[in-house]
Amino acid sequence: MFVSEVCAEIREAYALLEEMCSSCSSGRVSTEELKEIIAVGQVGSVVSDRIVAAYSASGDWINDGYLSAKTAVVHETGLSLRSVDSALSKGDLLNDFPAIMEGVKSGLMTTDHVACLVPIAGKKYREHFEVDVDMLVKTAQNLSVKEFSYVVRYWKGRVDDIIDEPTDEYKAFQKRELYLHETIDGSWFLQAWLDPVTGKRAYKAFEDVREKHWRDMSPEKRLECTPAQQRVDAFGSILQGYLSCNVPAVIPVENIGADVPSDAEVRAAEYRFTSNPALTADIVIDINDLDPRYSTHAFLSKCLDAAGQGKSPLISTHSRKHLEQILCDTILQLPIKNTDGTYDLGRKVRTAPAGMKKQLMLSSRTCSIAGCTMPAHWCEAHHIEHWAHGGPTNLDNLALLCSRHHTMIHNDKTFAEKTIPLLNHHPQHDHPPPIADTG
Repeated sequence: MFVSEVCAEIREAYALLEEMCSSCSSGRVSTEELKEIIAVGQVGSVVSDRIVAAYSASGDWINDGYLSAKTAVVHETGLSLRSVDSALSKGDLLNDFPAIMEGVKSGLMTTDHVACLVPIAGKKYREHFEVDVDMLVKTAQNLSVKEFSYVVRYWKGRVDDIIDEPTDEYKAFQKRELYLHETIDGSWFLQAWLDPVTGKRAYKAFEDVREKHWRDMSPEKRLECTPAQQRVDAFGSILQGYLSCNVPAVIPVENIGADVPSDAEVRAAEYRFTSNPALTADIVIDINDLDPRYSTHAFLSKCLDAAGQGKSPLISTHSRKHLEQILCDTILQLPIKNTDGTYDLGRKVRTAPAGMKKQLMLSSRTCSIAGCTMPAHWCEAHHIEHWAHGGPTNLDNLALLCSRHHTMIHNDKTFAEKTIPLLNHHPQHDHPPPIADTG
Protein backbone atom coordinates (compact mmCIF):
# COMPACT_ATOMS: atom_id res chain seq x y z
CA MET A 1 0.00 0.00 0.00
CA PHE A 2 2.79 2.40 0.92
CA VAL A 3 4.65 1.79 -2.37
CA SER A 4 1.56 2.32 -4.52
CA GLU A 5 0.79 5.59 -2.72
CA VAL A 6 4.33 6.84 -3.20
CA CYS A 7 4.42 5.85 -6.88
CA ALA A 8 1.16 7.69 -7.40
CA GLU A 9 2.70 10.71 -5.64
CA ILE A 10 5.75 10.60 -7.93
CA ARG A 11 3.62 10.23 -11.09
CA GLU A 12 1.47 13.16 -10.00
CA ALA A 13 4.54 15.35 -9.39
CA TYR A 14 6.12 14.51 -12.73
CA ALA A 15 2.82 14.91 -14.60
CA LEU A 16 2.62 18.42 -13.17
CA LEU A 17 6.24 19.00 -14.14
CA GLU A 18 5.57 17.87 -17.74
CA GLU A 19 2.56 20.17 -17.87
CA MET A 20 4.66 23.11 -16.70
CA CYS A 21 7.39 22.36 -19.22
CA SER A 22 4.84 22.20 -22.04
CA SER A 23 3.43 25.59 -21.10
CA CYS A 24 6.96 27.01 -21.17
CA SER A 25 7.83 25.60 -24.61
CA SER A 26 8.31 29.14 -25.94
CA GLY A 27 11.45 29.31 -23.84
CA ARG A 28 10.23 32.30 -21.84
CA VAL A 29 9.96 31.39 -18.16
CA SER A 30 9.18 33.85 -15.38
CA THR A 31 10.98 33.78 -12.04
CA GLU A 32 7.87 32.50 -10.27
CA GLU A 33 7.40 29.74 -12.85
CA LEU A 34 11.03 28.72 -12.44
CA LYS A 35 10.68 28.52 -8.65
CA GLU A 36 7.50 26.43 -8.99
CA ILE A 37 9.09 24.00 -11.47
CA ILE A 38 12.12 23.51 -9.22
CA ALA A 39 9.86 22.98 -6.21
CA VAL A 40 7.99 20.18 -8.02
CA GLY A 41 11.31 18.56 -8.96
CA GLN A 42 12.38 18.74 -5.32
CA VAL A 43 9.26 16.80 -4.30
CA GLY A 44 10.18 13.99 -6.69
CA SER A 45 13.68 13.91 -5.24
CA VAL A 46 12.58 13.68 -1.60
CA VAL A 47 10.04 10.97 -2.42
CA SER A 48 12.86 8.94 -3.99
CA ASP A 49 14.95 9.45 -0.86
CA ARG A 50 12.10 8.19 1.29
CA ILE A 51 11.80 5.05 -0.87
CA VAL A 52 15.54 4.34 -0.58
CA ALA A 53 15.34 4.67 3.22
CA ALA A 54 12.21 2.48 3.38
CA TYR A 55 13.92 -0.20 1.25
CA SER A 56 16.91 -0.12 3.60
CA ALA A 57 14.67 -0.54 6.67
CA SER A 58 12.62 -3.35 5.10
CA GLY A 59 15.53 -5.76 4.82
CA ASP A 60 14.36 -7.05 1.43
CA TRP A 61 17.85 -6.59 0.06
CA ILE A 62 18.88 -9.70 2.06
CA ASN A 63 16.59 -11.83 -0.13
CA ASP A 64 18.46 -10.55 -3.19
CA GLY A 65 21.77 -11.78 -1.81
CA TYR A 66 23.25 -8.41 -0.75
CA LEU A 67 25.24 -7.87 2.44
CA SER A 68 23.92 -4.34 2.99
CA ALA A 69 21.16 -2.07 1.74
CA LYS A 70 23.76 0.45 0.60
CA THR A 71 25.48 -2.14 -1.62
CA ALA A 72 22.13 -3.19 -3.08
CA VAL A 73 21.07 0.36 -3.98
CA VAL A 74 24.47 1.21 -5.51
CA HIS A 75 24.47 -1.99 -7.59
CA GLU A 76 20.85 -1.84 -8.74
CA THR A 77 20.60 1.89 -9.47
CA GLY A 78 24.12 2.84 -10.57
CA LEU A 79 24.16 5.73 -8.12
CA SER A 80 27.44 6.72 -6.47
CA LEU A 81 28.12 5.64 -2.89
CA ARG A 82 28.03 9.30 -1.82
CA SER A 83 24.60 9.81 -3.43
CA VAL A 84 23.23 6.71 -1.73
CA ASP A 85 24.60 7.78 1.67
CA SER A 86 22.89 11.17 1.21
CA ALA A 87 19.61 9.57 0.09
CA LEU A 88 19.55 7.18 3.07
CA SER A 89 20.24 9.98 5.56
CA LYS A 90 17.68 12.36 4.09
CA GLY A 91 15.16 9.57 3.58
CA ASP A 92 15.24 8.55 7.25
CA LEU A 93 14.74 12.18 8.20
CA LEU A 94 11.79 12.64 5.83
CA ASN A 95 10.12 9.43 7.00
CA ASP A 96 10.56 10.28 10.70
CA PHE A 97 9.51 13.94 10.50
CA PRO A 98 6.46 14.67 8.29
CA ALA A 99 6.94 18.41 8.93
CA ILE A 100 10.13 18.33 6.86
CA MET A 101 8.41 16.49 4.00
CA GLU A 102 5.57 19.02 4.08
CA GLY A 103 8.12 21.81 4.12
CA VAL A 104 9.62 20.57 0.85
CA LYS A 105 6.21 19.98 -0.74
CA SER A 106 5.05 23.49 0.12
CA GLY A 107 8.29 25.09 -1.06
CA LEU A 108 9.44 26.22 2.38
CA MET A 109 12.74 24.41 1.91
CA THR A 110 14.80 22.46 -0.63
CA THR A 111 16.53 19.09 -0.42
CA ASP A 112 19.76 20.98 0.25
CA HIS A 113 18.11 22.56 3.30
CA VAL A 114 17.09 19.04 4.38
CA ALA A 115 20.73 17.90 4.05
CA CYS A 116 21.72 20.63 6.55
CA LEU A 117 19.41 19.03 9.13
CA VAL A 118 20.86 15.50 8.85
CA PRO A 119 23.78 16.02 11.33
CA ILE A 120 21.47 17.32 14.07
CA ALA A 121 18.71 14.73 13.74
CA GLY A 122 20.70 11.80 15.15
CA LYS A 123 20.35 10.15 18.55
CA LYS A 124 22.57 12.67 20.35
CA TYR A 125 20.39 15.68 19.46
CA ARG A 126 17.08 13.89 18.91
CA GLU A 127 15.27 15.11 22.02
CA HIS A 128 16.03 18.77 21.27
CA PHE A 129 15.50 18.39 17.51
CA GLU A 130 11.98 17.03 18.01
CA VAL A 131 11.08 20.17 19.96
CA ASP A 132 12.45 22.62 17.38
CA VAL A 133 11.95 20.85 14.04
CA ASP A 134 8.84 22.86 13.08
CA MET A 135 10.60 26.15 13.75
CA LEU A 136 13.68 25.01 11.84
CA VAL A 137 11.52 24.25 8.81
CA LYS A 138 9.86 27.68 9.01
CA THR A 139 13.22 29.39 9.48
CA ALA A 140 14.50 27.85 6.24
CA GLN A 141 11.75 29.53 4.21
CA ASN A 142 13.50 32.81 3.40
CA LEU A 143 17.12 31.72 3.79
CA SER A 144 19.67 30.46 1.30
CA VAL A 145 21.21 27.08 2.04
CA LYS A 146 24.40 28.79 3.26
CA GLU A 147 22.49 31.10 5.62
CA PHE A 148 20.41 28.18 6.89
CA SER A 149 23.57 26.14 7.54
CA TYR A 150 24.72 28.95 9.86
CA VAL A 151 21.43 28.75 11.75
CA VAL A 152 21.73 24.97 12.08
CA ARG A 153 25.34 25.17 13.22
CA TYR A 154 24.46 27.81 15.82
CA TRP A 155 21.53 25.68 17.02
CA LYS A 156 23.87 22.69 17.34
CA GLY A 157 26.33 24.81 19.34
CA ARG A 158 23.55 25.79 21.75
CA VAL A 159 22.54 22.18 22.28
CA ASP A 160 26.19 21.13 22.68
CA ASP A 161 26.37 23.58 25.60
CA ILE A 162 23.27 22.01 27.17
CA ILE A 163 24.46 18.41 26.85
CA ASP A 164 28.08 19.34 27.63
CA GLU A 165 29.36 18.21 24.22
CA PRO A 166 32.68 19.68 22.96
CA THR A 167 32.19 22.52 20.47
CA ASP A 168 33.05 22.10 16.79
CA GLU A 169 35.98 24.49 17.27
CA TYR A 170 37.37 22.41 20.14
CA LYS A 171 36.98 19.19 18.14
CA ALA A 172 38.99 20.87 15.36
CA PHE A 173 41.58 21.93 17.95
CA GLN A 174 41.92 18.34 19.15
CA LYS A 175 42.48 17.15 15.57
CA ARG A 176 45.22 19.71 14.86
CA GLU A 177 48.32 18.29 13.22
CA LEU A 178 51.14 19.30 10.93
CA TYR A 179 53.49 17.09 8.94
CA LEU A 180 56.68 18.28 7.27
CA HIS A 181 58.59 15.90 5.00
CA GLU A 182 61.74 16.34 2.94
CA THR A 183 61.39 14.71 -0.49
CA ILE A 184 64.13 12.95 -2.43
CA ASP A 185 64.84 16.05 -4.55
CA GLY A 186 65.40 18.25 -1.48
CA SER A 187 62.06 20.06 -1.58
CA TRP A 188 59.64 19.88 1.33
CA PHE A 189 56.05 18.76 1.59
CA LEU A 190 53.86 20.30 4.30
CA GLN A 191 50.43 19.02 5.28
CA ALA A 192 48.47 20.58 8.11
CA TRP A 193 45.09 20.54 9.81
CA LEU A 194 44.79 23.76 11.81
CA ASP A 195 42.31 24.66 14.53
CA PRO A 196 40.19 27.81 13.90
CA VAL A 197 42.34 30.26 15.90
CA THR A 198 45.69 29.01 14.59
CA GLY A 199 44.27 28.93 11.07
CA LYS A 200 43.18 32.56 11.28
CA ARG A 201 46.58 33.55 12.63
CA ALA A 202 48.36 31.71 9.82
CA TYR A 203 46.08 33.27 7.19
CA LYS A 204 46.51 36.77 8.62
CA ALA A 205 50.31 36.45 8.86
CA PHE A 206 50.67 34.97 5.37
CA GLU A 207 48.38 37.55 3.77
CA ASP A 208 50.02 40.51 5.56
CA VAL A 209 53.50 39.51 4.39
CA ARG A 210 52.34 38.35 0.94
CA GLU A 211 50.55 41.63 0.25
CA LYS A 212 53.61 43.61 1.33
CA HIS A 213 55.81 41.55 -1.00
CA TRP A 214 53.27 42.03 -3.78
CA ARG A 215 53.08 45.82 -3.29
CA ASP A 216 56.89 46.06 -3.34
CA MET A 217 57.14 44.23 -6.69
CA SER A 218 57.16 45.99 -10.03
CA PRO A 219 54.00 45.33 -12.13
CA GLU A 220 55.82 42.98 -14.49
CA LYS A 221 57.31 40.98 -11.59
CA ARG A 222 53.87 40.43 -10.05
CA LEU A 223 52.97 38.05 -12.88
CA GLU A 224 55.94 35.79 -12.19
CA CYS A 225 54.50 34.25 -9.00
CA THR A 226 51.10 32.69 -8.41
CA PRO A 227 49.26 33.56 -5.16
CA ALA A 228 50.17 30.09 -3.85
CA GLN A 229 53.85 30.76 -4.53
CA GLN A 230 53.56 34.16 -2.87
CA ARG A 231 52.23 32.46 0.27
CA VAL A 232 55.26 30.16 0.30
CA ASP A 233 57.53 33.22 0.05
CA ALA A 234 55.58 34.85 2.90
CA PHE A 235 55.94 31.67 4.99
CA GLY A 236 59.69 31.73 4.39
CA SER A 237 59.91 35.39 5.44
CA ILE A 238 57.99 34.71 8.65
CA LEU A 239 60.28 31.81 9.54
CA GLN A 240 63.39 33.86 8.76
CA GLY A 241 62.02 36.69 10.90
CA TYR A 242 61.79 34.34 13.87
CA LEU A 243 65.17 32.69 13.30
CA SER A 244 67.01 36.00 12.89
CA CYS A 245 65.57 37.69 15.99
CA ASN A 246 66.76 37.02 19.53
CA VAL A 247 63.38 36.06 21.01
CA PRO A 248 63.71 32.43 22.14
CA ALA A 249 60.90 29.92 21.62
CA VAL A 250 61.60 28.35 25.03
CA ILE A 251 62.87 30.09 28.15
CA PRO A 252 65.97 28.22 29.43
CA VAL A 253 65.13 26.11 32.48
CA GLU A 254 67.67 27.91 34.66
CA ASN A 255 65.87 31.22 34.02
CA ILE A 256 62.43 30.05 35.07
CA GLY A 257 61.54 31.55 38.40
CA ALA A 258 64.38 34.06 38.22
CA ASP A 259 64.04 37.49 39.80
CA VAL A 260 61.84 40.04 38.05
CA PRO A 261 63.99 41.73 35.35
CA SER A 262 64.86 45.42 35.45
CA ASP A 263 63.21 48.04 33.25
CA ALA A 264 66.27 48.00 30.99
CA GLU A 265 65.96 44.27 30.52
CA VAL A 266 62.27 44.65 29.79
CA ARG A 267 63.08 46.98 26.93
CA ALA A 268 65.65 44.59 25.54
CA ALA A 269 64.82 42.45 22.55
CA GLU A 270 63.88 39.52 24.78
CA TYR A 271 60.64 41.34 25.61
CA ARG A 272 59.72 42.70 22.18
CA PHE A 273 56.01 43.18 22.23
CA THR A 274 53.52 44.63 19.78
CA SER A 275 50.48 46.50 21.04
CA ASN A 276 48.43 44.74 18.38
CA PRO A 277 47.14 41.28 19.33
CA ALA A 278 47.27 38.41 16.88
CA LEU A 279 43.55 38.60 16.18
CA THR A 280 41.23 41.48 15.43
CA ALA A 281 37.47 41.23 15.31
CA ASP A 282 34.86 43.38 13.59
CA ILE A 283 31.70 42.01 15.13
CA VAL A 284 28.25 42.91 16.37
CA ILE A 285 27.41 40.93 19.49
CA ASP A 286 23.92 40.44 20.85
CA ILE A 287 24.43 39.92 24.57
CA ASN A 288 21.76 37.18 24.43
CA ASP A 289 24.04 35.20 22.13
CA LEU A 290 26.52 34.91 25.00
CA ASP A 291 23.99 34.18 27.73
CA PRO A 292 23.94 30.44 28.48
CA ARG A 293 20.30 30.77 29.56
CA TYR A 294 19.32 31.87 26.04
CA SER A 295 17.41 28.89 24.60
CA THR A 296 17.51 27.40 21.11
CA HIS A 297 13.79 28.11 20.84
CA ALA A 298 14.35 31.82 21.54
CA PHE A 299 17.18 31.89 19.01
CA LEU A 300 14.99 30.32 16.29
CA SER A 301 12.21 32.80 17.07
CA LYS A 302 14.65 35.65 16.47
CA CYS A 303 15.78 33.99 13.23
CA LEU A 304 12.17 33.76 12.05
CA ASP A 305 11.61 37.45 12.74
CA ALA A 306 14.76 38.41 10.84
CA ALA A 307 14.07 36.04 7.95
CA GLY A 308 10.55 37.42 7.63
CA GLN A 309 12.07 40.83 6.95
CA GLY A 310 14.33 39.38 4.28
CA LYS A 311 17.41 39.62 6.50
CA SER A 312 19.96 36.93 7.20
CA PRO A 313 19.98 36.18 10.95
CA LEU A 314 23.69 35.36 10.91
CA ILE A 315 26.66 36.33 8.76
CA SER A 316 28.70 33.46 10.16
CA THR A 317 28.59 31.53 13.38
CA HIS A 318 30.79 30.45 16.25
CA SER A 319 30.05 28.64 19.48
CA ARG A 320 29.63 30.69 22.65
CA LYS A 321 32.84 29.21 24.09
CA HIS A 322 34.82 30.19 21.00
CA LEU A 323 33.52 33.76 21.22
CA GLU A 324 34.42 33.94 24.90
CA GLN A 325 37.96 32.83 24.06
CA ILE A 326 38.67 35.26 21.23
CA LEU A 327 37.18 38.16 23.19
CA CYS A 328 39.77 37.70 25.97
CA ASP A 329 42.60 39.36 24.05
CA THR A 330 41.74 41.00 20.76
CA ILE A 331 40.92 44.33 19.17
CA LEU A 332 37.22 44.96 18.71
CA GLN A 333 35.59 47.34 16.29
CA LEU A 334 32.34 48.10 18.07
CA PRO A 335 29.54 49.08 15.68
CA ILE A 336 26.85 51.34 17.12
CA LYS A 337 23.31 50.91 15.83
CA ASN A 338 21.57 54.24 15.16
CA THR A 339 17.86 54.85 15.60
CA ASP A 340 17.37 54.88 11.81
CA GLY A 341 18.82 51.37 11.55
CA THR A 342 22.21 52.43 10.18
CA TYR A 343 25.52 51.68 11.91
CA ASP A 344 28.48 53.80 12.97
CA LEU A 345 31.70 51.84 13.24
CA GLY A 346 32.41 53.34 16.64
CA ARG A 347 35.91 53.12 18.09
CA LYS A 348 38.41 50.32 18.38
CA VAL A 349 38.75 48.80 21.84
CA ARG A 350 41.34 46.34 23.03
CA THR A 351 39.91 43.89 25.56
CA ALA A 352 43.33 43.38 27.24
CA PRO A 353 45.20 46.74 27.16
CA ALA A 354 48.83 46.58 26.04
CA GLY A 355 50.22 48.20 29.20
CA MET A 356 48.33 45.79 31.44
CA LYS A 357 49.54 42.83 29.40
CA LYS A 358 53.13 44.06 29.83
CA GLN A 359 52.66 44.11 33.59
CA LEU A 360 51.55 40.48 33.45
CA MET A 361 54.68 39.69 31.44
CA LEU A 362 56.86 41.24 34.14
CA SER A 363 55.33 38.98 36.77
CA SER A 364 55.32 35.77 34.76
CA ARG A 365 58.12 34.73 32.41
CA THR A 366 56.02 31.93 30.92
CA CYS A 367 52.46 30.69 30.48
CA SER A 368 50.65 30.58 33.85
CA ILE A 369 50.04 26.82 33.65
CA ALA A 370 52.53 24.91 35.80
CA GLY A 371 55.19 23.22 33.69
CA CYS A 372 54.42 25.15 30.50
CA THR A 373 57.53 26.99 29.24
CA MET A 374 55.91 29.02 26.45
CA PRO A 375 57.43 32.53 26.78
CA ALA A 376 55.16 35.22 28.19
CA HIS A 377 55.50 37.40 25.10
CA TRP A 378 53.99 34.56 23.03
CA CYS A 379 50.98 34.18 25.35
CA GLU A 380 47.48 35.65 25.37
CA ALA A 381 45.77 37.55 28.17
CA HIS A 382 42.92 35.42 29.52
CA HIS A 383 40.02 36.87 31.53
CA ILE A 384 39.51 34.49 34.49
CA GLU A 385 35.90 35.72 34.71
CA HIS A 386 34.98 35.98 31.04
CA TRP A 387 35.03 39.48 29.60
CA ALA A 388 31.94 38.54 27.57
CA HIS A 389 30.08 37.93 30.85
CA GLY A 390 31.11 41.21 32.45
CA GLY A 391 34.45 40.15 33.91
CA PRO A 392 36.64 43.22 34.63
CA THR A 393 39.82 43.95 32.69
CA ASN A 394 42.22 44.31 35.62
CA LEU A 395 45.30 42.46 36.82
CA ASP A 396 43.33 40.44 39.37
CA ASN A 397 41.18 39.00 36.58
CA LEU A 398 43.89 38.42 33.95
CA ALA A 399 46.34 35.57 33.42
CA LEU A 400 48.83 34.80 30.65
CA LEU A 401 48.07 31.57 28.79
CA CYS A 402 49.63 30.04 25.70
CA SER A 403 47.26 29.39 22.81
CA ARG A 404 46.92 25.67 23.63
CA HIS A 405 46.05 26.16 27.29
CA HIS A 406 43.82 29.14 26.47
CA THR A 407 41.76 26.94 24.15
CA MET A 408 41.61 24.16 26.74
CA ILE A 409 40.49 26.40 29.61
CA HIS A 410 37.54 27.66 27.55
CA ASN A 411 36.51 24.25 26.24
CA ASP A 412 37.63 21.50 28.63
CA LYS A 413 35.41 21.69 31.71
CA THR A 414 37.59 19.35 33.81
CA PHE A 415 40.75 21.27 32.97
CA ALA A 416 39.08 24.62 33.71
CA GLU A 417 37.72 23.49 37.10
CA LYS A 418 41.18 22.32 38.12
CA THR A 419 43.06 25.33 36.73
CA ILE A 420 41.00 28.45 37.44
CA PRO A 421 41.43 28.33 41.26
CA LEU A 422 45.21 28.13 40.72
CA LEU A 423 45.16 31.16 38.39
CA ASN A 424 43.58 33.25 41.14
CA HIS A 425 46.63 32.52 43.33
CA HIS A 426 49.30 32.80 40.65
CA PRO A 427 52.41 34.89 41.48
CA GLN A 428 51.58 37.23 38.60
CA HIS A 429 48.83 38.71 40.78
CA ASP A 430 51.51 40.14 43.10
CA HIS A 431 51.54 43.21 40.93
CA PRO A 432 54.80 44.94 39.95
CA PRO A 433 54.87 48.75 39.67
CA PRO A 434 53.09 49.98 36.52
CA ILE A 435 55.33 50.73 33.55
CA ALA A 436 54.82 53.18 30.72
CA ASP A 437 53.04 51.80 27.65
CA THR A 438 55.66 52.31 24.96
CA GLY A 439 53.93 50.04 22.47
